[in-house]
Amino acid sequence: TQLERSLKQDIEETYKDLIMKRFVEIHHFDVPESLVQRELDAMVHSERTRQQRLRHLASHGEAGGEGLPAFDAPKFREDNLPTAQQRVKLGLILEAIAEKEGIAVDEVDIAEECRQMARAMQADVAEVVKMLKSGGEDALEDLRARILAEKALQFVYEKAIIQV
Repeated sequence: TQLERSLKQDIEETYKDLIMKRFVEIHHFDVPESLVQRELDAMVHSERTRQQRLRHLASHGEAGGEGLPAFDAPKFREDNLPTAQQRVKLGLILEAIAEKEGIAVDEVDIAEECRQMARAMQADVAEVVKMLKSGGEDALEDLRARILAEKALQFVYEKAIIQV
């Protein structure tokens, strides 16, 4: 049962990845530069955090962070500009689908996401909520946008006719 569930999840994720790639390929429009820069800011923050964790692990005798070069944010931004543009475009497409189909994020969705984040972080739900609130309104809006995109993608996946 566990193997079957895992296989179904892998198949679903593969198809969702294909759907997302296809959306980006077939929709041609310029994305707002401010959103791209905001996405790049988030990517830089995430990469800095990842490298700090690796360095921390290395300093405590665990493998992973030794020999890591200093983080070059401008080069990282330049290298990841196309990825940021694609992420923004996909986000706008999924947002438009959600709006057209009446898909919304409610407090139940946010609470469930906080529970899932707490499980993944092996933390208490209250700690996750506290971290989210400490991030301000932007953190909450980012969470809402991510949940909305996931719900819109799930909607498309469920409606898609997959041809093999």
